Amino acid sequence: MNCGWILENSCRNLKMSRQEFFSLSFRFRMLMKIPILLSLFLSYALAISGQCPDKDSLWHRLVYLRDSSHKPNKEVQSELIGWLEKMSHCPKNDSTYCFLLRRIGMTYYSQGDFLKAIDYFNHAVAVVLANVNKGSVDPEDLILSYNWLMVFYDSLKNDQEKMKTINKCIDVAVQLSRSRHLNLNSQLAYILALYKRTQYYFNIGDYYRCHEDARLCESLSLELARNASPPGGQKRIKEYASSSLGWSVQALLMLKNFKEAENMLTNKLDEYKKTRLSRYVGMVYGKLAEVAMQNGNYEKAESYLKEELKYEKASGLYFSCKQTLKALGEKIYFQHYHDPEMALHYYNLALAESKNLDEDPKTESAESLSILTDVANAHVQMGHFDSAFFYFQRAFDQIKPGINEQGILSSSPQAVMEYKKIHYLTGLVIDKGDAYWKKFLSTLKSEDIRTAAQIYKAADHLLDKVKTQLADLNSKLFWRSDSRRLYEHAIEASYLEKNPDDAFYFFEKSRAVLLNDQISEQNKISSNDILKMSQLKRTILTLSQKRDHSSPSSGEYMQLQTEVIAKNREMDELVQTLKRHNPLYYQSFFDTSFVTLADVKRNLLKDHQALVEIFDGDSSAFSLLITASSVYFNKLDNIDLDTTVRNYVGMISDQKMLNKRYLAYIKTANHLYQLIFKNLPLPKGRIIISPDGPYFPFEALVTSTTPQPTFFLGDHAVSYTYSARYLMNEFAKSDEASADGLLGVAPVQYSSSLDLVSLNGSDISLGRISSNFANSNLFIRDRATRNNFLGAYSRYKVIQLYTHASATSGRGEPCIDFADSSLYLSELLPENKPLTKLVILSACETGKGQLFQGEGVFSFNRGFALLGIPSSVINLWSVDNLATYELTESFHKYISAGMPLDIALQKTKIDYISKQSKTNQLPFYWASMVVVGKSDPVTVEKKKSWAWITVWTALGGMAMLFFWQWKESRKSSNKGS
Repeated sequence: MNCGWILENSCRNLKMSRQEFFSLSFRFRMLMKIPILLSLFLSYALAISGQCPDKDSLWHRLVYLRDSSHKPNKEVQSELIGWLEKMSHCPKNDSTYCFLLRRIGMTYYSQGDFLKAIDYFNHAVAVVLANVNKGSVDPEDLILSYNWLMVFYDSLKNDQEKMKTINKCIDVAVQLSRSRHLNLNSQLAYILALYKRTQYYFNIGDYYRCHEDARLCESLSLELARNASPPGGQKRIKEYASSSLGWSVQALLMLKNFKEAENMLTNKLDEYKKTRLSRYVGMVYGKLAEVAMQNGNYEKAESYLKEELKYEKASGLYFSCKQTLKALGEKIYFQHYHDPEMALHYYNLALAESKNLDEDPKTESAESLSILTDVANAHVQMGHFDSAFFYFQRAFDQIKPGINEQGILSSSPQAVMEYKKIHYLTGLVIDKGDAYWKKFLSTLKSEDIRTAAQIYKAADHLLDKVKTQLADLNSKLFWRSDSRRLYEHAIEASYLEKNPDDAFYFFEKSRAVLLNDQISEQNKISSNDILKMSQLKRTILTLSQKRDHSSPSSGEYMQLQTEVIAKNREMDELVQTLKRHNPLYYQSFFDTSFVTLADVKRNLLKDHQALVEIFDGDSSAFSLLITASSVYFNKLDNIDLDTTVRNYVGMISDQKMLNKRYLAYIKTANHLYQLIFKNLPLPKGRIIISPDGPYFPFEALVTSTTPQPTFFLGDHAVSYTYSARYLMNEFAKSDEASADGLLGVAPVQYSSSLDLVSLNGSDISLGRISSNFANSNLFIRDRATRNNFLGAYSRYKVIQLYTHASATSGRGEPCIDFADSSLYLSELLPENKPLTKLVILSACETGKGQLFQGEGVFSFNRGFALLGIPSSVINLWSVDNLATYELTESFHKYISAGMPLDIALQKTKIDYISKQSKTNQLPFYWASMVVVGKSDPVTVEKKKSWAWITVWTALGGMAMLFFWQWKESRKSSNKGS
């Protein structure tokens, strides 16, 4: 889909826009020119008579040469260099000298000598930076200088340096706008730089940053059009605002945030029609079509697309026509109607539009690449595989004739990200792999499925390169979700090829990759750097929350958005500094090593009996059972799996339903066990589960229904993990000797604003737990505040929380409640490397949160793992208080005895079941509590028992008395003899 003229005709139109934008203020200058011109020649004559040119006279001469002179460029250049030579022994620390350097640079730019132009502009920048605090230069000159440097680097196709200057231009504009009102040219340069960066972020797939920049660019453009635009200039500036809106909406659509995109488009059709911005009417129709498709209304979507096409043709927007024809073929006829022949008709019409285009070659090639990929996919659907592979190669040829996925992988990450619209390229590689997979299903030739697997690996490595260039977590999460299709098909290919090694690789790459990256990065930086990053993240979070609660049309919103973007840039600069000065941290971004089956057997299964991984895709599901001697790779019925898990969790987490439908539960729990393990030889002992998506308790699966139901718990100590690789992470080494024992938190009662019931008895239970530790600190009642917890938790080896929690909140994220206020997951930020080894979250639903496909559930246990705490104990549903107290106290007793966490919890649950009435033996009471992460023993210093000390002291005293009496009796005997 397209965003009208400016979204895709950006390079051509931005050249025109730059000329027009930087001439908007020209009309004002012309009004002032007539009286000035009369004095110019006199001033010029007077100036050349002195040893150093008069600054005012030189300034006027430079203005004249820029705006009014008809002298050839070579003559102007010669005169300017003459002035520069005359100033060789004069002060060079003011705006006039900078102006001269820039004008010389512009003459070289006009000649196409971009390197010389860069040299002179960089010299001008250096002068301003050296004298910015002396009052002799105008710091706004930096904005214009960086803006032109952006143009020069763009002309040299040096995207890396271009983006550096764009960032500098925006950084300076933001900084100066805090204390002064920018002049017209500075505002225009600021807007243009923001607009360019918006395009850049979209092209590299950083859609969240693209959306943020586009919103600010739109706001700044509208404000300028209202308040400071020259006569007749409002329309052009409003077009920048409208185009920025288009980029913003497009980014939201890529992020699948359809509701916000639809809200942004409200009333825009009428507005653009009334203001005669006809070229943007088509853009809005295109965006409304995407929203309609998301809502399943394809007839309406097709109608919108045809309206879009009509407006684009009327406006002469041939590139946009090309995109709209592509959308009609791909979205409507190929994906919805499954009519590849009609889709091909529209693709051919789209390709035919290329002859009408005067477009940036990279932008044009990217769009043709996407259309040719679509053509290939249509031939795949028709079974024309030879034609399909011909068109796949033609798509690759748009990058470089003869190149393929392997050739692209040989490029650096920076070079890969220079391709326009990176999602087109990743889609091409994955689609090519899918074509070989489908060909195998038709031919059953082993080389086809082997080729498919190789291409999927190439696609995975390409996505790794994309990831290294993204700054925003939300954009990274989009790519994790978007890559879901890749990993499902890659695992399917591995299954068809009977290749468990590749299957395990793709299983692992389908989960918690970002979590592992973040832990690795954090391990390689100092506590001081962690603190800096945390402070910046907290500032960004606070500013973002304030912005989101303000009206998008308000000045406050624009100011807050500006500050959010500025702080994000500070974070980017901090990360870049760490990369430059810390080779290990830099290497963590490019680490392509990955865990293998041999690693699992050698490291994880030395003290465990099996690892079970599950992948549950859109159309298929798979399981891997890995033991010390074998690997079992099975395909599951994904519809049956999803339905059974949903019924299983629904019954086990509802005490009344479970009691009422217990026999149905037994049948469901046994069916789920059989579905996953299919009578596989699962060994008894310690089992690690790596689920795909939300957790469900394996311990309560029923392995046998006769003569009595037998729970999985009886033969297996279970722990859960985000991925196998997570368990092999080298968590930051801490000085265990300096760690305190237990931090216990039990608010019992809560602030009235939280509207929560009291947890009576939690403080008493916490007191009993503390008896297992030599030293402990208990935050009970009024002391159990949010800030007290945040200020203390990292110093303790074990954390025990007795409180309320919620998987969702008014802010749409999990929260944990303290006596005075709530702690939200996004606020759990590391400020140092914690000494903590285990956190026990004895609260409702602490294992729940938002599911991000391809990455996992963002819950509090994941939040603590991200801080560097390797192990958590969580609850999967709302739990009974008394059962929780009893289970938790027993668990602490076993871990203080040095047991591994999974075995300690297994024994805890078995003990609990053996002591309870029939009703309280239901899995509702005991199955909610699970171990996530590492299950190694946590060494704690136990409290010395004074009773035993007294007994042993007494026994020692008696022994000494006995020994003394015996010794005395020996002496007496000796004397007698």
